[in-house]
Amino acid sequence: MALSMVIAEALVARTFASYVLRPFDILDGPLIPVLAVAVIAFAYVVNSTGNKLVGSMSLVMAAIKIGGIALFGITALWAGGFQFAADGGEAQSYGVGGFIASVALAILAFKGFTTITNSGDEITNPHRNVGRTIMISIAICVVVYLLVAFAVGSSLTLEEIIEVKDYSLAEAAEPVLGQVGFYLTVLLAAVATASGVLASVFAVSRMLTHADQNGDDPPQSFRQVWFDPQSYAGLHCRDRIRSGGLF
Repeated sequence: MALSMVIAEALVARTFASYVLRPFDILDGPLIPVLAVAVIAFAYVVNSTGNKLVGSMSLVMAAIKIGGIALFGITALWAGGFQFAADGGEAQSYGVGGFIASVALAILAFKGFTTITNSGDEITNPHRNVGRTIMISIAICVVVYLLVAFAVGSSLTLEEIIEVKDYSLAEAAEPVLGQVGFYLTVLLAAVATASGVLASVFAVSRMLTHADQNGDDPPQSFRQVWFDPQSYAGLHCRDRIRSGGLF
């Protein structure tokens, strides 16, 4: 899990750098990895200051993300005349490969819920509130994702969506927002990716702290879990999984 989170943080941090540098027409080069490392370092500094700051920043960033994307979606729907039917284009069949790709994308869209479970020790009454938090988060995400899908699909054709890619929502809202929509998209993407790195670093720190508090050096804990399921760490993780209190 720690290694997968390292990979995920690297990908999200690089995405952050790509969005931030896009207005300057910098699509490649050393600045992207440098900025990616910088946002990870920023997340580490914030996490090292204490849980209160992490919680406050996460709450503010979540409000900006949800509010901003919802505003974009409503604006795009308004520009399209609140038509909820897809605009143009004939139905196409992409076969089994396309179906698998769409399912993989859907899973990726909801990947962040491991962060909630790894932060369970910081949540009041975790046995009740962790599950409740996940369900509320899924509900919010479904509403926001559907709003974006309707907004983009009712204003742009499939070919146009493919052409503009990551900025399709800004393109759909362009009749109302103009070029401002592009910069707002960059801002929202930067906040979203930065908050993702911040939350992921926090989740990893909680997981390693939990292992350390049980008297295990974290790397040794990982070896015990993987290679000796009857060890204390392996049994403890198994019991926590059964009780729904960890993963």
